[in-house]
Amino acid sequence: MGSQDSNDDSNRKTADDPQSDDYQQYVDFFENAGIPMHWVGPDGTILNANTAELEALGYSREEYVGHHIADFHADQDVIDDILERLRSGEEVREHEARMVSKDGSIRHVLITTSVNREDGAFVNTRCVMRDVTDRKEYKQELKQQNDRLEEIYGRISDAFFALDKNWQFTHLNNQAHEIINSDGRDLEGKHVWEEFPAATERKFKPKYERAMYNQETVSFEEYYPEPLDAWFEVRAYPSETGLSVYFRDITERKDRERKLEQTEARFQALAENFPNGGVHYFDEDLRYQYVAGGGFDDLDLSPEDLTGKTIYEVEVYPAEVVGRLESLMKSTLAGNEEAFEVTHENQIFELRSVPIRDGDGVIIGGFFIAHDITDKRRRERDLEHQNDQLEQFASIVSHDLRNPLSVAQGRLRLASAECDSEHLDSIEDALARSQTLIDHLLTLSREGNDVASIEPVNFSFTAENCWGNVETTEATLTVETERTIHADQSQLQQLLENLYRNAVEHGGDDVTVTVGDIENGFYVADDGPGIPEGNREQVFESGYSTSTKGTGYGLQIVTRICTGHGWDIRVTESDEGGARFEITGVEFAAE
Repeated sequence: MGSQDSNDDSNRKTADDPQSDDYQQYVDFFENAGIPMHWVGPDGTILNANTAELEALGYSREEYVGHHIADFHADQDVIDDILERLRSGEEVREHEARMVSKDGSIRHVLITTSVNREDGAFVNTRCVMRDVTDRKEYKQELKQQNDRLEEIYGRISDAFFALDKNWQFTHLNNQAHEIINSDGRDLEGKHVWEEFPAATERKFKPKYERAMYNQETVSFEEYYPEPLDAWFEVRAYPSETGLSVYFRDITERKDRERKLEQTEARFQALAENFPNGGVHYFDEDLRYQYVAGGGFDDLDLSPEDLTGKTIYEVEVYPAEVVGRLESLMKSTLAGNEEAFEVTHENQIFELRSVPIRDGDGVIIGGFFIAHDITDKRRRERDLEHQNDQLEQFASIVSHDLRNPLSVAQGRLRLASAECDSEHLDSIEDALARSQTLIDHLLTLSREGNDVASIEPVNFSFTAENCWGNVETTEATLTVETERTIHADQSQLQQLLENLYRNAVEHGGDDVTVTVGDIENGFYVADDGPGIPEGNREQVFESGYSTSTKGTGYGLQIVTRICTGHGWDIRVTESDEGGARFEITGVEFAAE
């Protein structure tokens, strides 16, 4: 594109002298040229236009020539600016414009100007117009397509890249750059196998070649080694220009699958070897996905009868069982851990469930163990029946023994008032021992190992308070603890009183009893004669006593109280040579 200043006389004559042959030839050329052309004066008036331009825009000569050029442009301010620049002496050799055809359509044109000046003043300019509408529209359409593609690429959650027939990158979206271009290099135009040589040893290269050369869509999962050290899910689509590849990092999913496989293996081992019940895994539709265990032998049911079925499809389930299972499963899928009992075919099962969650914490199913507790419940019923009988027996014995004892004690008081005999004291001791024996028997039969309430107990205060409940004569108590322990206060008092009574019975009226702390419990010691090492295990047996005053049941009560609390008790020798009872496994309150 160019311009020409026509200031010499010959050009002016060609332009101005209608009598010259050159002028006529120029007019013929101007009119017959197949290229749209027009002349514009300094004020913007169209001086002339050839047939090609009039036909291109659809105007007649009267509609076009003699009018201002800006009237035919969509951007009039742009044309006014160009005319002003030409008048000021500036050369505007070429510019793009949007001309308005007679039918109102917009034509994109490229205008080349050739200016005539006289003494530097703008006289007129010849404008050659080239229609570039198709090119403009193509560029615009191409830009829109590229914009749409970029938008699509940006929305693709997977990483994406395109390869041409020479295996060179032609496009990569942001996700692809983040995954495979950590150092920020521009990969477009680079050869894929030169950038990723380690991939040639894995599925990537043969799978991509299969897609490229066989024009076949392929998908696969593969591990990519260092530097990525990652698993990918890959889909490759062939096209006329090359290959489009989508891939997603599935490393976390693979790790979860591997852990799930390990968990399932352990779960299967547990389930198949579960001896006394069944292990059940169910999904969100309340359908059993996996069932196993050794507790089906005595039932008209097997794991195969359950697997793949919902609870409503298991024919042997009565309506009551279905209702209980439905409640358990739905509550479990809501995120709760459940536990209750259900009876089926005269068997009692304890069901305990937990929800199953995926790696994102979403509940995907539930798991419960059905444990056959029929024998346990039968033993509990039998034991409860025995306890009821024992309670009834103890009450009868207590009532039948206390009445004659009360009569005997009353007669003894009368006899003591009427006479003085050395035999009366022995009778009183025997009656008192009988009363103590009855009390201990009632304690053993009624309370057993039950612990009513565990609470923080001031051990020092309790130890001193219990001393006043025991007949201690000249005995002395020393308390060397200020701890607070978790215990049933009533039973702790019984334990201490029985140990105090045992110390006085065996250590004498002036015995000294010491209560103190040890690392995970407490002790009760005395300075009496102690217990021979060979007899220390026997003292806890029912009815065993080395004292004529003892019943042999006091230490058995102590043992049962310890068992009920989860404590351990042992007897050893005190620092003074007496007996020392150590109770361990005690929980102390925080200080």
